Amino acid sequence: VLALWSVVSAIAMYSKRRRKGSFGLPRRPENLRIGWGLWTIGALMVVVFPEWGVTALAILAFDHFVIQRTRLRRTFGQR
Repeated sequence: VLALWSVVSAIAMYSKRRRKGSFGLPRRPENLRIGWGLWTIGALMVVVFPEWGVTALAILAFDHFVIQRTRLRRTFGQR
């Protein structure tokens, strides 16, 4: 019962605190640079967990082809 109450209260707090008309996510920097350390960790994750790599590629493709090229940029915290 407490686990269900935790989920319900989290959804209620999120819906009250987010900005109207958005998902309430923080703004993403315009020119995001990813360091070599993060690329190395990502490459290791792809080798150890191949499904993680497929999921990461799907998310990056969705971001590049859908969010960046439509009006969803503002919804996801970009200008």
